[in-house]
Amino acid sequence: MGSIAAETRRAVDRTPYLRRALRAGVLNYTAAARELDVAGETDAVASALRRYADELPALEPHTSRVSVRMERNTDKGVTVLGQASAAESPTAISLRGDIDPGRFGNAIWALSVSDVPVLGAGTVGEAAVVLVPRGDGPTALRLVEDVLDRD
Repeated sequence: MGSIAAETRRAVDRTPYLRRALRAGVLNYTAAARELDVAGETDAVASALRRYADELPALEPHTSRVSVRMERNTDKGVTVLGQASAAESPTAISLRGDIDPGRFGNAIWALSVSDVPVLGAGTVGEAAVVLVPRGDGPTALRLVEDVLDRD
């Protein structure tokens, strides 16, 4: 068993949204300390979170652009998911540009918390695609654009 500070760092590093919130300076340390699985008093864990936040680099605004477009009745379902998905006529949200894994993950996360089913997703270099049910295309497009504009 390590120190409270070391355990807190490990717990944060296993929880990407907390690490991002620490870097953004928007985390309620006491509330987060209550939720982390770290042995120790809440105040001690909260103090360890504050110290860790001071050590982490601040989030830098993302200056590169990603183009996002919607393609209906696409055969990308066949490519990404296999033949079974072709009958569903999924809508593809296609992305091109500086698509790093974090930004792509944030887009997928935004869809999931907004109850937009993700049928499949993938990236290759500077291209990515997210497949959603046909009726969810416009909502998915707006959500992905919003997330990428904020990152």
